[in-house]
Amino acid sequence: MSEFNDAQHYLDWYRINQNIYTAELEAVNRLQLENCIDLGSGPGVFHEVIGGYKISLDLSEAMLALVNRNEDRIQGDISNLPIRDNSIECSFISLTFCFIKELNTVAREIARITKRYLGVCIIPSDSPLGKMYKEKGERGDRYYKSARFVSREEIRHILDRDFTTIKIFSTLHDLINYKVTNDDSGNFVCYKFEKITSGPAGI
Repeated sequence: MSEFNDAQHYLDWYRINQNIYTAELEAVNRLQLENCIDLGSGPGVFHEVIGGYKISLDLSEAMLALVNRNEDRIQGDISNLPIRDNSIECSFISLTFCFIKELNTVAREIARITKRYLGVCIIPSDSPLGKMYKEKGERGDRYYKSARFVSREEIRHILDRDFTTIKIFSTLHDLINYKVTNDDSGNFVCYKFEKITSGPAGI
């Protein structure tokens, strides 16, 4: 998507909207993720709260150029991941689901490569913020014109064949409330899933 080739403009949004960014960082931090591949990573804005090693995967070379140079980077398509089966301890995907047409194909690819944990953050389609961004897209906004926001129910339905939900956090309940809560009531919702296996489960 050409709109995501202006990586600096994308990164600047987070710097300008520092309060929103800080709240989203805290929601991701609560997931307690480590040793992850970030699918549709952009410039890696959430990597400071993901422990261990990080791998960034994105279609945009410009986005990957802004990722921390100490981290591995892969230019690739999330619907056809160049990664071996069950080779990644943890996968993370933030907002990228909003820009994917074949959700089930991507969900299968994520399940294929992920060994244990999956972190997912979305702006739900039925949230006030999701509705606002949808309207902006309909008016031709450079980022949201190609977005397709998913609901809380839809994202869990897509993933529940291969994963079970073990943690939920949300924030941005309104434009002045940046508290992180242990539910999916906010405009920015993060889930931690564990892959379903025949062995014992754990958090």
